[in-house]
Amino acid sequence: MLVAFQAVESAIERMIFSCMTSSYSHVGILMSELSFKGKVNVMGSLIKDLHTEDQELKDIGNIYAKLGGIIKNCHQCESRRNQLIHSSWVPGFKSAPELMMRIKKSAKSKKGYAYSVECIDSGELDSDINFANNLSEEIHEFCFKLCTMFDRVHGIAGMEEFADHSLLCATIHRSAISKNK
Repeated sequence: MLVAFQAVESAIERMIFSCMTSSYSHVGILMSELSFKGKVNVMGSLIKDLHTEDQELKDIGNIYAKLGGIIKNCHQCESRRNQLIHSSWVPGFKSAPELMMRIKKSAKSKKGYAYSVECIDSGELDSDINFANNLSEEIHEFCFKLCTMFDRVHGIAGMEEFADHSLLCATIHRSAISKNK
């Protein structure tokens, strides 16, 4: 789940980069200090700044609606990741190797010490991994379609090193001007 979650985070960073005129390394510097939630908020704000509420993407539909679904899934993915990572785990048992025990401990001033144990089937974790992998792919696809439709070539994976920065700025500037017409 952690590897799949990091792929989601990387896809968000790629989307943010595609919306900016800074170099990939400059965006990377900014992203390195943001929490996952901060990255999701920046991604949403940049896309909303660059697009209008009524803009559509071929094969995807309304940009704002698609963005809203992605943001909702990002928050769900982060919540599940936090639930899993802030637990203790006991791996499979001889009699049931597909089961793992998740132990969650907390101590809060209002509720005191709480301790819960649940058995989790490895298939449930596989489902979490699939959810994160699908979300990462969805963000990459959305980013690619936005980049190709709105001439943000530098946001296409692998193009950041080849595109001329001044050309990128001019293209994004033209795109922003046409948005405001």
